[in-house]
Amino acid sequence: MAAWIRPPGQRWTYDEVKDLDLPCDFDLVDGGIVPRSTTSLWHDTVRDELHFALWTARRAPYAVRSGSHVLIDQYNPPRPDVIVYDNSGLTARPASMPQLPQVGAMSGS
Repeated sequence: MAAWIRPPGQRWTYDEVKDLDLPCDFDLVDGGIVPRSTTSLWHDTVRDELHFALWTARRAPYAVRSGSHVLIDQYNPPRPDVIVYDNSGLTARPASMPQLPQVGAMSGS
């Protein structure tokens, strides 16, 4: 039986699951590993177009992301298709990664 099927306690936490070598893409729902279903071409197209439209329309301090987990609590880190969030005071990059231009600070536009 695969080790990921049985949690070390009553249920999994995000920190316990995030580095597991799982055989599928997953969501963690109330501490249980739930395989994600594949998406259709239509779904992927709508998600990508929505992401682009929101990214193009964004204004500081808002940012737009796709494919990122949102940590509600240690047992529920959903991964919405697209999120818009207030980027004020957040650091979402390792210190070794170079700083990217801020919204409105790009040259040539």
